[in-house]
Amino acid sequence: MKTILVVDDEILMVKAIRLLLSKEGYRTLSAHNGQDGLQLATHGLPDLILLDIMMPGMNGWDVLKELKSNPETASIPVVVFTAMELFQGKENSLLAGAADYITKPFESDVLLRVLKHVLLQVGISRRV
Repeated sequence: MKTILVVDDEILMVKAIRLLLSKEGYRTLSAHNGQDGLQLATHGLPDLILLDIMMPGMNGWDVLKELKSNPETASIPVVVFTAMELFQGKENSLLAGAADYITKPFESDVLLRVLKHVLLQVGISRRV
């Protein structure tokens, strides 16, 4: 069973995503701020992290930078999801080390398709 860490300060968003993912057979962890997300990523070592960008305190860009600079978490794929549509947001996310980028609001099937694709790619690269 794959574990996905959801990091978002919107409690209802986290609950909805956790429900969706659990129905699809994923184990979920959640954090409502960047610092807690980093701690869970380091101690829980999830298979994938779904990371919001706009959070108070430590934002998602800072979390992503920390994750990718830590040898223990650097290989965990991160999918950035945010309501903030940045100019070249996807490109900036990928350059920062994210595996993919989703803009909120999103359809459940789009989220699931992206997560499955990223997890499949990680599985393929680890076997090679």
